[in-house]
Amino acid sequence: MRLRCNFDITGCGSVPTTTFSPSGVGIAQEFGILRWNDMHGHDRDEGIVIDWTAITAVVGSIFTLGGTLGGYTFAARNDEGRDRRADQRETRARRAALAERLEEERHNFQRDTFLELQDVLLDLTRWQALVNAQDVKTLKEHQALFQLPDELGGDDKRLLVATARKLFTRVLDPDLREAIGDFITICTHDSGDLKDWKPEDAIRELQRRDQRAATSYVRLAELLGEHLRAELDRRILVDEIDRPARDSV
Repeated sequence: MRLRCNFDITGCGSVPTTTFSPSGVGIAQEFGILRWNDMHGHDRDEGIVIDWTAITAVVGSIFTLGGTLGGYTFAARNDEGRDRRADQRETRARRAALAERLEEERHNFQRDTFLELQDVLLDLTRWQALVNAQDVKTLKEHQALFQLPDELGGDDKRLLVATARKLFTRVLDPDLREAIGDFITICTHDSGDLKDWKPEDAIRELQRRDQRAATSYVRLAELLGEHLRAELDRRILVDEIDRPARDSV
């Protein structure tokens, strides 16, 4: 069964006709859109009058609801984008902090290595000079080379050489590392290869080796000092940069 709806738009008596199914009428009545046309004296079965005020209210509510949902969706997307950007910034900050910490640890490690190398290389130079002096003395007194006494060729000597080589492997700069390696080779050169030499020739060779070791140590000490000063100057520069921030706390 379908119902005919008569509604007067102009108020001039022209009554367009619209049909509604019973289910549609029921739904419309629930929202107050339709009411029975009793204003013109018609029977209830003859027509229905549309309440445009109710329609406007319903449509407005629908648009308001849609706008609210759209606003929530837009806000949710904005929040998601803001959270994503915040996570990206935090990730970059963590990486930068990690890189800075590793760089600081690397510089501290090199500084400590250089400081320790200064002492070890100086001890190695002294040991090499004592060994050569002992060999020269032996050649002059006995015209031959003999085994070194324990205080020069024992465990202390092996420990000193092992420490120097350990520190040598920790140096990152290739030029400095090469210079240290050459110096260790000079200082640990065994005089046993001079056993068959004439005493006077062996003495001159030992003196030449002494001079070579001394010259090499001077150059190495200066190079090592330059690297150490660079590390110390860097820490002073960092302290100068950070001082205003510390003073403001």
